[in-house]
Amino acid sequence: MMKKTMGTFILTLVLVSLLISPVLATNGMQFIGVGAYQKGMGGAITAAPYTTATAITNPAGMALIGMRTDFSTELFVPNRYADFPDMGPLKGGKDEGGSEFYMAPAIGWNAPAWFNKDICFGGGMYGVAGMGVDYGELQTPTIGYGMDQQLGQIATSMGQPDPTGDNNPQNATGNIWSNYQFWKLAPSAAYKVNDKLAIGGALNVDYQALSFESYYTGDFMTDINTMTGKNLKHFGFDLSETQAAFGAGFTLGTIYQYNDALTLGASYTSKQHFTDYEYRLDKGDILTQQGNEMYYNEAGVYKMNMDAPRQVALGMAYRPNQKWLVSTDVKWINYSDTMDNLYLEGDFKNLMTGTSKDRIAMPWGWDDIVTYSIGIQYKYSPKLNLRAGYNYGDSPVESDDVFNNLPAIAIVEDHLSVGATYKLDENWELTATYMHAFENELTDSMYNVKSSLEEDSFDGTISYKF
Repeated sequence: MMKKTMGTFILTLVLVSLLISPVLATNGMQFIGVGAYQKGMGGAITAAPYTTATAITNPAGMALIGMRTDFSTELFVPNRYADFPDMGPLKGGKDEGGSEFYMAPAIGWNAPAWFNKDICFGGGMYGVAGMGVDYGELQTPTIGYGMDQQLGQIATSMGQPDPTGDNNPQNATGNIWSNYQFWKLAPSAAYKVNDKLAIGGALNVDYQALSFESYYTGDFMTDINTMTGKNLKHFGFDLSETQAAFGAGFTLGTIYQYNDALTLGASYTSKQHFTDYEYRLDKGDILTQQGNEMYYNEAGVYKMNMDAPRQVALGMAYRPNQKWLVSTDVKWINYSDTMDNLYLEGDFKNLMTGTSKDRIAMPWGWDDIVTYSIGIQYKYSPKLNLRAGYNYGDSPVESDDVFNNLPAIAIVEDHLSVGATYKLDENWELTATYMHAFENELTDSMYNVKSSLEEDSFDGTISYKF
């Protein structure tokens, strides 16, 4: 009966994992850690594994944590806004982004294999990244004025009369919404080579889901339709039909016990290669500027590929005595390879000339980032461990790309966390962590729109050690 109940619980958790709302990101679109222990250490866990979440951060740690299973959940509370400025007599709009609560569960296990306590097999399913906003309709006069000027320039270059008149400021309305989820299934194997060295690897089987809209309407759309004879609805992107993609990659790691006090760790996560998202679009769901030209889509199926970046992490853990642990990590995430430009493939038409183009760019402009983290743990008693962590990660988005990233507001940098683990008995333990990501605000260099993000999260983990 106990086995049947546990199996039902695990199956339910896995199914719920695929259906829940998106969570917001911290180091770019990635969490600083998975589960309450990793969050409580500020993500400084490459050389200091403890739970089965090490399968995706440094799988070598699975050879050191013993036989156990961990059930985690995270409640995420973001506070974000987009703020468009006034322009002359026209008022801009500000909105704080809709939903306030998101949840992300995770599950993992680990056990010896082949009757050898030094070889371990385990893994789990983990929510590792995400983002989402849900702004109400925003008044965006700087967009209306900017579009007016661009249309005048396009008409003049084509030898047509300027339909916008004297380019007076005009209002416009923005619609910005997004939903992104990233899950990893990570079967892992680890080997404790000797008392000093452990190695491990994990196969990453990935799932992503993405939908978003970022488009603008206003009098300038009347001007566009007057110039071209089209009947287009908006300027921007409407990819609000959620689509999924599947991917794969791997993680490799090692941990070396230099001496009784000092442990070193390193891990490498490969680029995660994904299948294409496929969106079935109506004519005019996309109207975008490419250089000095504008393109719109015909009705049909459009493909977009979005891989996940590779990363390298180095860690060091220092234990001066049996009560204290100080752990530090440095991590490089290669966002520029996967999130600089995203490309949509399909049947696009030049707005003015009607010539065809089979691919357009969405210039998100993400940069590589380096993150730094430190975690401190204190053994208060045989039953209670206390910990605190700090994590800093550059924003992958800079002021030149704020406007393009309003649906992907992944800009927080400083994170502070506190947590504890309490042992109920020889087998069961509870871990809880609170994390705060401090507000970061960026202002777009072209339209002067401000984008801000601040986060709180509450993490809980129930663990059973066999």
